[in-house]
Amino acid sequence: MKWNVTTRAMRTVHKYGSLDQYLLGVRTKWLGERAMWLRCRIRDEIHKNEAETAAETGTTRSIRPKTELEIAKERLVAGMSVSPKVEPTSVPLLNPSTERG
Repeated sequence: MKWNVTTRAMRTVHKYGSLDQYLLGVRTKWLGERAMWLRCRIRDEIHKNEAETAAETGTTRSIRPKTELEIAKERLVAGMSVSPKVEPTSVPLLNPSTERG
């Protein structure tokens, strides 16, 4: 494949380590049509290799922990309160009538 690449892009690719890492790590709005196509091909190949490795070893991919937003959404769908139960704090509150010195 023949590409027209600026010097700045070459330095950035070098900083990322390889063209694959650059295409997977950079924001997609900065990539052109051909670069997006290549990025998708790379991503698909990585997923395919991970699936084959997992099938051979009999392991599954690790599940990432849920974000607070995902937990709140699940609670909302289940009809529960969105905010978790808040425990009272042991920090004494200032009395508004108390003068500050």
